[in-house]
Amino acid sequence: MSKSLISAHPDFADLSALADEIGAYVWDWIGAGGEDHVFLATGKGLPGFLIGQIEAGEGAQIEGLEKEPQGFLHF
Repeated sequence: MSKSLISAHPDFADLSALADEIGAYVWDWIGAGGEDHVFLATGKGLPGFLIGQIEAGEGAQIEGLEKEPQGFLHF
């Protein structure tokens, strides 16, 4: 996934502003959010916008981040 492609989306500015307002790291929401996983999908001919490509290997990352997203922490 590409940071620049995600941040170029028209809705990114509003999401980033909300994260800043409450002191959250917007990339945690995007890369490791809870039940909003439905927003990221892989496939051909799906509606939406391209943010990267699938390559052989393990895991996924957002290229260009200074800090990796932190997933959900169980208490």
